[in-house]
Amino acid sequence: MNTITLLLGVMGLASGQMPSETLVYDILVEGVRSGSMTRTVSLLPNNDVQYETKANTNVRFLFLNFRYQFKGSEIWNNDKVISLQGECLDDGTKHQVRLNAFTLIHNRHETELAVSPWTTGGCHPPPGEGTYLTLDPDTGAIRKTRFSKGHHDIFRLAGESIRGNLWETDLPGNVRFLFDDNGKLLRQSWKEQGRHVEIRLCSLRAN
Repeated sequence: MNTITLLLGVMGLASGQMPSETLVYDILVEGVRSGSMTRTVSLLPNNDVQYETKANTNVRFLFLNFRYQFKGSEIWNNDKVISLQGECLDDGTKHQVRLNAFTLIHNRHETELAVSPWTTGGCHPPPGEGTYLTLDPDTGAIRKTRFSKGHHDIFRLAGESIRGNLWETDLPGNVRFLFDDNGKLLRQSWKEQGRHVEIRLCSLRAN
């Protein structure tokens, strides 16, 4: 077992004794690094798991100039999100998103949800193949999304190979997720305005 795989396993959610960890991702547009995302994962005293995420992207491509900033937090328990808060600046458009149990507040507009949604930020793997209600923590968009499990893929991190489980969706832009066996997001990709965007894990550490 290589060093990176061992570290991922020790820091995995399945252990039930997960220390605080920080994961750093590169944001790539057409293969060019255009920003970064940092996610801190912590086990709370009541065994809930908290994910705190910050992202910043500034894309300049020909005549395209796009700025994106996000700061948010999600709390999960037993594979379900129980609360969420996010603030996003999406190319000049501001979004404030709050979720408490089944109550969603997006820019002061309140919506009651019938079921707990799966959030599309990649904090946690999908519940399985099928169609589920999803929530975009950036924009507050809710929709029914179909998930299908693809082939296994090999992810390279610091020169080591990690086996990942690929998930395909019918979200706009053909969003795809790659999680390792412990539920960590390794890669997320989609098409945005005809360009390939990828969030890719580049480092991790225990805090």
